[in-house]
Amino acid sequence: MYDCNCMTPGGNPSSDSTSFNIIRSGFVTQRRLTNIGAQVVVFYPDRNVSSDWISWSQSGSKGNIFYTPPPQVGDEIVTLHMPTGIERAIAICSKPNPQNPNFLPRGIDCVSYQGLDGSYFEYDPVEGCLSINGIKTCYFNCAGGQLEAVMGQLDIEDSGDCNITVGKNLNATVSGNLLAKVTGTAELDAASTTIKGPVTFQDAVTCQSTLSVTGVTTVVDINITGTEIGGGPT
Repeated sequence: MYDCNCMTPGGNPSSDSTSFNIIRSGFVTQRRLTNIGAQVVVFYPDRNVSSDWISWSQSGSKGNIFYTPPPQVGDEIVTLHMPTGIERAIAICSKPNPQNPNFLPRGIDCVSYQGLDGSYFEYDPVEGCLSINGIKTCYFNCAGGQLEAVMGQLDIEDSGDCNITVGKNLNATVSGNLLAKVTGTAELDAASTTIKGPVTFQDAVTCQSTLSVTGVTTVVDINITGTEIGGGPT
């Protein structure tokens, strides 16, 4: 909004008015990342001039900054300029329009972010749903710390390989049943394997090394190609 003293007789804002210089709208022509954050160059069509490199605004304070990418080249944005030094400016936001559409989440209260590759992160507080979709790699680094997930149900679908590398121990505590359905081959490669509790084999068992039986085990068939050490009936 312009002050009445800043209007020309024709009803247009005066080009030398303070308010006209403070708030501007233009188009991004260049972008870069520096040691003080992202910066852009803005072209102002109403004056046919371009700005110097100006910073893209970020939320937070020293040591607690939330980084968001600057607008893309061609995006229309709003900039703020100091009234006593118009060359000092900061880019504050993009202006969504049909040529510069905004990412539409599933609801107005959602917290969401979409990347250039179409992948997105979204939390819907109404449904209590966290969605992470389209990413190629998900990396967690908890060096010296702990990663803990407490939930009612965890479903993981992987169309490729799932690799887990553990530097020390991998502990799994299951209150109910542990079921693994394998359509191919299940292989356990270990220096030694200990199974505590009753064991039932419902099909043929092939042992290529040493088989030690220390309890009563019900077996349909055992094909031993290594050495058998018996501590109980087979």
